Amino acid sequence: MLEILILSTAIDVFMLILGVGLVCFMAVLFSVAAPSKARLDCLGFALLVLIQSRFMSDLDIQIPGTYDPFAEANAEDTGAGSKDYVHVRVQQRNGRKSLTTVQGLKKDFNYNKILKDFKKEFCCNGTVVQDPELGQVIQLQGDQRKNVSQFLVQAGVVKKDQIKLHGF
Repeated sequence: MLEILILSTAIDVFMLILGVGLVCFMAVLFSVAAPSKARLDCLGFALLVLIQSRFMSDLDIQIPGTYDPFAEANAEDTGAGSKDYVHVRVQQRNGRKSLTTVQGLKKDFNYNKILKDFKKEFCCNGTVVQDPELGQVIQLQGDQRKNVSQFLVQAGVVKKDQIKLHGF
């Protein structure tokens, strides 16, 4: 075990010496072709790369990449029609027009009665659409996400933690 540790340390020292030699070679190479400020910038960059490659590789640092706004929804949903949550989504149509969809309500509820109450409460039009994957989906005109979630909680249809709001 000790021999492996010594060998590993010797390899690390060799790589460090090789890296310093590479930095010196780059400094000499750029000293001929580049002005003094650019030469110092290049040397500093090379040292930074050397230090990061040697010492930062031992740390388990995750550099954040691009942000995926749908990662949470994709990770938590077992499928398009997850049965654990009521999904309230908004879809942009054209211009300022939008469409709110409510999906995942229990099958025992009468969707047409819920839609009728939504339409009266929010002063908007809507329909119930039968989807082959998702089952029955309620569609409402406009961005009604907050109104729908408050209505469903107040009416006792679902609990607040069972509602997932999606959209911009």
